[in-house]
Amino acid sequence: MLTLTPHKKIIHSKNHARRRTQPSDQISVGIIGISGYGRVMLKSLQTAARSEGLRLVAATVINQAEEKAVCDPLRESGCALFPDYQSMLKAHGDTLDLCVIPTSIHLHKDMSLHALDGGCHVLVEKPLAGSVADANKIVQASQQSGRFVTVGFQDMFSPATHSIKEFLLSGALGQILSIRASGSWPRGQSYYSRNNWAGRLTCDGMDVFDSPLNNAFAHFLNLALYFAAPSLHDMARVAKTAGHLYRFYPIESYDTANVHLLTGEGVIIDGLFTHVDTTKIDPTLCIEGTSGRLIWAHEKESVAYDSQGNELRRWTLDAEEGSRQHMIREVLTFLQGGNRPHFGAESALAHVEAVQKIRTDLEIEEVIHKPLRDGKMRAEWAPVDGLFQQLVDVSNSRSVVG
Repeated sequence: MLTLTPHKKIIHSKNHARRRTQPSDQISVGIIGISGYGRVMLKSLQTAARSEGLRLVAATVINQAEEKAVCDPLRESGCALFPDYQSMLKAHGDTLDLCVIPTSIHLHKDMSLHALDGGCHVLVEKPLAGSVADANKIVQASQQSGRFVTVGFQDMFSPATHSIKEFLLSGALGQILSIRASGSWPRGQSYYSRNNWAGRLTCDGMDVFDSPLNNAFAHFLNLALYFAAPSLHDMARVAKTAGHLYRFYPIESYDTANVHLLTGEGVIIDGLFTHVDTTKIDPTLCIEGTSGRLIWAHEKESVAYDSQGNELRRWTLDAEEGSRQHMIREVLTFLQGGNRPHFGAESALAHVEAVQKIRTDLEIEEVIHKPLRDGKMRAEWAPVDGLFQQLVDVSNSRSVVG
């Protein structure tokens, strides 16, 4: 298992003391990228700036002409704009408290290393990196620099997530036997053509492993690893894998996964995710114990039942933006001299290792040109109606990983 960083007070050494350039109650933040998911992260930072003592002082925007509507207000607020992240870090790296990196997977390693080398703490989007080797480099650089790297699995910062884990550890459901994480988010050609790395295994010589398990549904595999671990600050590690990775669309990676994992402690994790079905089915986690079960429904609620079906406990789950604000608040609290964020690069390694082991152990099965059950051939980017339920039926008929 991997151990999450325990909650404890951080005492900065003289060399690693926070370097404030703003009034003492403000945190200096830089962001690399404001398009795509960067736009979402920018809005979250701007929300936090109104109440959390944060000031956005620098931003990397490689397409400033196209982003004029966003760039102009940033300039007016005193945020300096740069055409590349190297020039931003050269100009402001030694004064930034935090560098936020909501960029492409294959860029996480280099950008995080540059930011750490410049003296910044880092909040990098999930996953930590595209490969275990790259993720380990970030972990090592963080440890050597004395700077913290937080990873944008925002559900890991929700109070409900911590409460659920404590409930599981209380033994109310008995011994945890299995966790099924599943969901269907339809994505088509426009999704995979939106950039140069979507659906790719590598990009510009760097590992990406873009897939449902490493991108859109990565949060839920990560949560399953957390809930499967035997103590509050642990992440489970995958010991064995089985199942299938499918390629329905003409991409390099896989767009559908039906995988069966066994953790080192003997908990079974089933992951069933697809971008190919026509129906949207928001992610759920079903946690089975010897004395009951818990159903977790994305952005809705989580409910625990005993073995007779009686409700034991209910939690209201945060929407994505609410969890993101919890994440930003926890990072800022640490930077202001409080408790260290409990989910950092060392913890996020569990997800990177799981994704890489799945990709290494299982072959991608080509189904682009295979006929459907009715014998008809699919068009190249045609979705498959009812695919999710077909995969559920197949998964229910198999024997579990042993």
